[in-house]
Amino acid sequence: MLNATTAVTAKRLALLREAVPSAALFAVLTNPATPESRNQIEEIEEAARTLGQPIVLVQATTPRDFDQAFANLLEKRAGALFATADPMFTSAGEHLAALTSKHGVPSSYAFRDLVVSGGLMSYGPNLADAGISAARQTFLPVRKMSSAAD
Repeated sequence: MLNATTAVTAKRLALLREAVPSAALFAVLTNPATPESRNQIEEIEEAARTLGQPIVLVQATTPRDFDQAFANLLEKRAGALFATADPMFTSAGEHLAALTSKHGVPSSYAFRDLVVSGGLMSYGPNLADAGISAARQTFLPVRKMSSAAD
């Protein structure tokens, strides 16, 4: 699922910029323990260069690291948070959204679940729809193919 979200990285960054035009600097929350993190960071850095949007990376490998990540982004005076697509961020969405609300940091996520938890916006695949679609593909009845001999 992570590959599907990286395809929309530039669009998501542009949407956050439109939503928060006063933010001179965006903090990009990454999880360095996730293998796809490096690819996502490269795409975000390229999109940020194209948009002329300065970014700073902040890291969290567990939800316990969120407080330090927010301390870093506040110290750098980041005006918005752009979270990479990471399963840990989704599973700890309520904690992450509570911190963005507490500190008044507009946030963009790859998945809708984090907006439901309290984030500002998301742009990416709908995980529930993807799961339903995968289940349908897995459990479709097998149809017998007819042949010329039948």
